[in-house]
Amino acid sequence: MKILIMQPKLEKTIAQLEAELLSNPAVDVVIFPEGYLNENVEQARALAKSYGKILIGGYRRMNESPKDRAILIDRNGQVVIDRAKYSSSACAEVEGLHICHILCDEMIVQGLKQDAKSADRIDLIVHPIGVGMFSDEQFDEWIGEARKIAIRNRSTIIGASHADGSYRGFETSIPIAYCIDSSGKTVFISRNDVNATIIDLPLKKELVKMLDFTREDWIAEADIASLQTAMEADEISSVDLVKAYLKRIEKYDPRINSILELNPEALEIAKRLDQERREKGIRGPLHGIPILLKDNIDTNDRMHTSAGSITLAESIATRDSFVAEKLRSAGAVLLGKTNMTEWANFMSSTMWSGYSSRGGQVLNPYGPGELFVGGSSSGSGAAIAASFAAAAVGTETSGSIISPSCQHLLVGIKPTIGLISRSGIIPITISQDTAGPMARTVSDAAILLGAMTGKDEKDPATISDERSLRDYTPFLDADYLKQATIGIPRYDMKDLDEARLEIVEAAIRILREQGATIVDPVSLPCDGTEWRWDVLRCEFKKALNDYLGALPDEVPVHSLGEVVAYNERHSDKALKYGQDTLISSEETSGTLTEQAYLDAVEQNKTMAGEKGIDYALKEHKLDALLFLGAEYGADLAARAGYPSITVPGGFAETGVIEPGGYTSKGPQGITFVGKAFSEPTLIKIAYGFEQATKHRFPPRLKEDERT
Repeated sequence: MKILIMQPKLEKTIAQLEAELLSNPAVDVVIFPEGYLNENVEQARALAKSYGKILIGGYRRMNESPKDRAILIDRNGQVVIDRAKYSSSACAEVEGLHICHILCDEMIVQGLKQDAKSADRIDLIVHPIGVGMFSDEQFDEWIGEARKIAIRNRSTIIGASHADGSYRGFETSIPIAYCIDSSGKTVFISRNDVNATIIDLPLKKELVKMLDFTREDWIAEADIASLQTAMEADEISSVDLVKAYLKRIEKYDPRINSILELNPEALEIAKRLDQERREKGIRGPLHGIPILLKDNIDTNDRMHTSAGSITLAESIATRDSFVAEKLRSAGAVLLGKTNMTEWANFMSSTMWSGYSSRGGQVLNPYGPGELFVGGSSSGSGAAIAASFAAAAVGTETSGSIISPSCQHLLVGIKPTIGLISRSGIIPITISQDTAGPMARTVSDAAILLGAMTGKDEKDPATISDERSLRDYTPFLDADYLKQATIGIPRYDMKDLDEARLEIVEAAIRILREQGATIVDPVSLPCDGTEWRWDVLRCEFKKALNDYLGALPDEVPVHSLGEVVAYNERHSDKALKYGQDTLISSEETSGTLTEQAYLDAVEQNKTMAGEKGIDYALKEHKLDALLFLGAEYGADLAARAGYPSITVPGGFAETGVIEPGGYTSKGPQGITFVGKAFSEPTLIKIAYGFEQATKHRFPPRLKEDERT
């Protein structure tokens, strides 16, 4: 939990508070001094709700005695604590945390009046101070008393004073701020430094599960927070995690075929990260966490990058992709590459999702050989469903993150184009391609998303907007559903079978029960549009030629035409499903000047964006649209370049055979779509839905008979 500690000057307004909220979107809690709000409580409540922050400090009722009062406002703008100074100290439960409040000299006068029965439950004590200290002796006395309270109550205590002020004839006081942990150890103490301070405390107990190491499969379903907590407690190491995942892969993947190759350096990388943890501390929440990458993402190591094609089976990237570079910098262990639909499902109109000439067919662990795997990040989906890593990175042009996430009861985020750089990723299009996280929880997906964002000079899309963030975990706010407005486009649902339609209706009922406003139905002007595929067909040749042309001479192909020719020469291995899509793209000019292409670009922008998602959100004042899985909404968001997030929605016990030949039976996702760069809002909605439903369950894995 990120806590911002303010030391503002006393003011009639609360402009300094609003400025800090605007400048620090990632914080969860803002602590400010006694009396700072003055009588501006309603304005503070509005700010708490608008920015989604917990505010803790003090205000004044000028016509009462004592005039100073303690206050705690939750993220919804509701006042949780409001009491007069010198009355009994107040404690409250907020988001699973037990928070107590001591106002200024109450610490000396009366200490913390807390029910002994609940003493073990205190997570945080907040101490808003007035004008500061007037002597070294007073400073030492107050810090000493704070340390005693922290130890006595086994809780962290944080205090802060105003930046200026005087009292009853004394000279201007010495501003202070401090944080002391439950053992009495100083986290920080400042004197005469009035800059706001941000500290990150591990207080979110509700996000951390304790691992049961007595179970043989203790690693299964473990989330990133629990793994990180266990490593911080020295219960396990990154090396242990790598070994545990490798053991599961060896035991279960022969039946699933989700892993294309493993990183031979993974254990050594984990060992170095463990040493760094001991000597320097951690880089962040991904430090030492094993992550899998789809096989179209370049890594400059001993792993190959092939997009599943035998034409690139021996290709090793000369530099990391931007995504791989960011993950390494965050401390992640790149465990291996996942199998995928060859060329990201842009090779053949008849190719089965999850098949590649290099890796074979990926199978769904919830029903190997029976249930659909989704495409084209199918290996990433199957691997994370089976707990072969903490999370994975997939890529999407249209549905290739959302679809396999739905089919494996995962959370998948297809980000806004420009949020994550595409440099170093084997492409389909320049206008729709993106990487994105695939994980078992919204929390894990949010952590992974934040680790991959950033500006990249090699991808102009990433430098055109300032709205990317480095941390999306502050948006894990289940209560946001109470203020969310969600639209239901029914056009796409008219042909759903009974089992899947009931999953949609159940999701709508749950959202209503959680307080969301539902607008049902919502019509889009783009409904019924005959969509064109010229954007993909034309951009693929140009983008792939650029990528292949930069590969070393020893790689056998350097253009799309050479790929087609190579496949013809090795048809027994390369052309199980043919290559009509590759041939069709090769027939384009590669210059992106065809009128059909230009018309298709305009259609996507106008119909999917302006007359699609944007129109619906504006017309009905919506936060998001709800769709089933990777149906209509996933393609609409992909064409517009807008974000979508899918969350486990249930399991269809019956199904129908879809036009592609696969069954609709099995895991299903509920997908939320929003406007460009609305990832924070979509994460809030998805997290609220996830916490209210908990639809995810692990597959029952069996060892392959040959092992």
